[in-house]
Amino acid sequence: MVSVITVSGVTSICSIKSESKTMSASFKRVDSTTRLRILISAGREETLAGRYDTLENTMDTFGLSTIGQIAITVTDVDRAIAFYRDKLKIKLLFQVPNMGFFDCAGVRLMLSGSNKPGEAHSSVIYFKVPDIQEGWRALMDRGVTLEREPHMVARVADHDLWMAFFRDPDRNLLALMSEVKN
Repeated sequence: MVSVITVSGVTSICSIKSESKTMSASFKRVDSTTRLRILISAGREETLAGRYDTLENTMDTFGLSTIGQIAITVTDVDRAIAFYRDKLKIKLLFQVPNMGFFDCAGVRLMLSGSNKPGEAHSSVIYFKVPDIQEGWRALMDRGVTLEREPHMVARVADHDLWMAFFRDPDRNLLALMSEVKN
C-alpha cells in the first residue's frame, strides 16, 4: 500500500508499506513517464512488478494550488499603502517605487500603480476572519467604505459561510469571510 507519493521536480521520495516491510522509493523522470523503483530494506533495488503492480504514470499531473502573490492596480500607491497598513492592519513587508508588498498569512499582496494611464485590474480578495461581526465593527470604526453588511451566503454540512463587502480607496471590492460552525 502506498502511503504517500509526492512528485515534485525530477526526483521525489515516498514511503511504501507492504505487509511487514517499510520501503523507500524514488521517482525518476524518464522521457514522458515516471518509473517507480524501490529500495527494499535488504538493500537490493527492484522495479515494482508482480503483486505490487507497475506504477507508470505520465507527468501530466501539473496543477496550480498555492497562491504566492495577488496584485492590485491602484491609482495612488502611497494612499493605498496607508489604507491597507493603517485601516486593514495588514503587515507591510516592503515598499519600492510605485509598489507596496504586504503579508497576508503567507500570501503576498502587491499594490502597484498602473503602467498605462487609466488601466486598472482587480479581483475580489476575501480575507478570512474568525468573527465577521467583530471584523465589520473594526472596519466601521476605522472609516472604511462599507459596501454590504455581514450576511450568510451558504449553509454547508459543518458551517455557515458569511461574507461582508467593503472598498479600498480605488473602489476595489474586498470582502471579509467567516466560516461559522453550526
